[in-house]
Amino acid sequence: MLYDNGIKVHLLGCASYNHLIAAKYAWSCDASSYGRWASFSKLIYFSKSKNKEITLSIREKDKSGRVNEDYI
Repeated sequence: MLYDNGIKVHLLGCASYNHLIAAKYAWSCDASSYGRWASFSKLIYFSKSKNKEITLSIREKDKSGRVNEDYI
């Protein structure tokens, strides 16, 4: 209803692809998870070929020295 009346809707705290795709009328979004992922040197994106969200690490090891399985 808001969208139909020209009101742009911002989703605060929502960044998951599955949630966004269900919210068909969202104009924009943000979430603190973006900052948390970055603090762990992690990236997240939606893979069309796998039809799911994928995580990648930009560091070979985590802060405890364990190897990141998703290191690129």
